[in-house]
Amino acid sequence: MRRAFLTLAVCFLSAPLGAQDGLYYPKPGEPWETRPIESAGGAAGEFARFLDYSFSRGEFGTEPHKTNALIVLLDGRILHEEYARGFASDDRHYLWSLSKSLANGILGRAERMGIVSRGALISDHLPGFDDPKARGLTLAHLMQMSSGVRYNEENAKNILLSNSIYVNYAWRGFEGVTSYMRLQGFQHPAGKQFNYSSGDCNLSMAVLRQRFDDPAVNKGADPQTAYNAFPWRHLFSKIGMDSTTLEQDGSGVFKPGSFGWSSARDMARFALLYLRNGAWDINHDGEIAEDETLFRPDWVAFSTSVAPSLTDKEFLVAEDHWRLNRESYGAFWWLNRPIAASGNRSPYPNLPETAFIGMGFRGQTLVVMPSRKLIVVRLGSDPLKGKINRHRFYRLLMASLSVGTGRPLPGVETTTGYDFSKARELSKSRLGELFLRSLDDEIVFDDPFAMGPAKDLCSCLFVMKKDDRFCAADVVKLDLLRNLGLATKPVIDRSTKSVTVSNRMVPLFDHAPLLRVLGPSTHTATASYVNEDLGCMISTFTAPWRGPLGILNFMGDQQLTPSVNYFDQAHSAGSPAG
Repeated sequence: MRRAFLTLAVCFLSAPLGAQDGLYYPKPGEPWETRPIESAGGAAGEFARFLDYSFSRGEFGTEPHKTNALIVLLDGRILHEEYARGFASDDRHYLWSLSKSLANGILGRAERMGIVSRGALISDHLPGFDDPKARGLTLAHLMQMSSGVRYNEENAKNILLSNSIYVNYAWRGFEGVTSYMRLQGFQHPAGKQFNYSSGDCNLSMAVLRQRFDDPAVNKGADPQTAYNAFPWRHLFSKIGMDSTTLEQDGSGVFKPGSFGWSSARDMARFALLYLRNGAWDINHDGEIAEDETLFRPDWVAFSTSVAPSLTDKEFLVAEDHWRLNRESYGAFWWLNRPIAASGNRSPYPNLPETAFIGMGFRGQTLVVMPSRKLIVVRLGSDPLKGKINRHRFYRLLMASLSVGTGRPLPGVETTTGYDFSKARELSKSRLGELFLRSLDDEIVFDDPFAMGPAKDLCSCLFVMKKDDRFCAADVVKLDLLRNLGLATKPVIDRSTKSVTVSNRMVPLFDHAPLLRVLGPSTHTATASYVNEDLGCMISTFTAPWRGPLGILNFMGDQQLTPSVNYFDQAHSAGSPAG
């Protein structure tokens, strides 16, 4: 029986591409094939309404969301592709948490090559994870957001209580995700509690980085250089993704929890790889050989299966994670499958239950619908109080298509009906925690309001290649920080491709008399561009001297630099990512 299965698998892998799945894929250097909306059984008028909503025009002209790019694929061919607000097909967009799906692909490729295993124990790869609750913690647990680490991705009423701010924009998170996550401690046993966490995602990349210290993995190359090149050499370039950037922390670990940039076409290719279950005709000969299957055969199924912690009998919806922890999730992909926490209904009723979705801040959306061979890429710059309504977006799209159904889907537009009152009550109870944290040095020393604007502005200018006005107003909201007295006017040095921002923290802490007595707390961060693969990194951070409870800052400033320094070779042909 096993021999028969292997024979069948070999036949499948060597079958002509079209016979395998009927999916077209774009070849390098050739125009991407298109097909008219009518060929999908769609209604052009209804599809036009979907486009009007997407781009806030016509009857939807007052909608505040801002779509920069939209691609709809059917069977791999383009049904529609459109750009706005100065973006074009090769331009990079800030993916935010949509980058987590890229992490899934990187790890899937690494497992296929035997570099990592989803069942690998984290304690075998990273130091300090010996807490009894961390016993049995695996790479799969990190991918399924079930590490058990005490971590709050976002706080509904007070952003300063969100770990995502510090893991992304403060020094402790930047100097190394491993030490930062270890510092948080464990709240739950590994694998038992779902808790959406950019920290878990970044930590999975630290596991991968450690594997490149093994000579059998780095094959004699410098470990950091081999790690830097891995996503492009072994995944992105193989499917034609040539406009994708992943930034790193100061220890040289990728941070796809939030820090990815890519073009809409690159993300369409990435989604198509999943629609093809990891197979790609890399040699362009019309056949899929065994070495052209970039994932293990069960990788996509694993990635799109509901995380066990969401169905565990002991699972509890954490009260302080009232939004992110109630929806269906797989392994660095959101799912549309019903779970008890969401009332046993699909989060998005207009989409097939088998759909899986990458989502990010400010409306970033990547939808893969295997049952309909449909892919949607929507990248945007939505304002905080004007995000696109994904329910309406999906309803208008699916109502305009009859793909696989013979008729348009019924118009269902709904929300999940979360109880926001608990979040409000919780935020009030956490005001005391904020005060205590302000007395500690986590906010005072790690101040994200210098590092954040410096890094994001550097990325916008030199990765996305947008102008000063676009970046200051649309990406990092520097005007708001300056009006609050939290940031100076940025200093942009185009000769070195760097951005410097200084910040005085006193205005934040009028409620803390002790900090007013200590005087102003000034921080300066410089972010510098490395290259197209690695984007921008904090090159220097100057802060008050760190002391007990943050009270010794009068002793002077200290200047910190990342442990991995790329900047001497940042603009040379020998830059780390090649």
